[in-house]
Amino acid sequence: MDIDFDGARVAELALDYTLRVKCEPSGAFMIEVPLTLERDGTTQVLPVGDVDLTGEFALDDLVGRRIVAGHATDDGVLTLEFEDNIRITAAVDPDYESWNLWVPSGAVYNAGPGDRTFYAPKHPSVGGQERRPQTPEA
Repeated sequence: MDIDFDGARVAELALDYTLRVKCEPSGAFMIEVPLTLERDGTTQVLPVGDVDLTGEFALDDLVGRRIVAGHATDDGVLTLEFEDNIRITAAVDPDYESWNLWVPSGAVYNAGPGDRTFYAPKHPSVGGQERRPQTPEA
């Protein structure tokens, strides 16, 4: 399934045991499994979830970049593409929730555990007001 971040840019990111990204003007995502980073013709596997990678420079280049495309396969493999041909890919862990996305339209995506991928076009209305998911603090 295609995932539309509607041109959102990465505003902030934190990388300890989880990659947490806040976008502007809205949207966010979290990845809690190892991910593959592709840029400048190189591929690097980052062991997200296994070790504290605070200060890891490999993802600093994402800040300020627009998300140009997103896709999740039926079995939950997430691919996010950014400006300047930077791409991150995350598979699903069979035992844990692997990734979560909150896109500007209000849609919510979630993968794991196993090959379960969840999509909600908008969060349900509560008390007559649309309720949007809380975005993680980056």
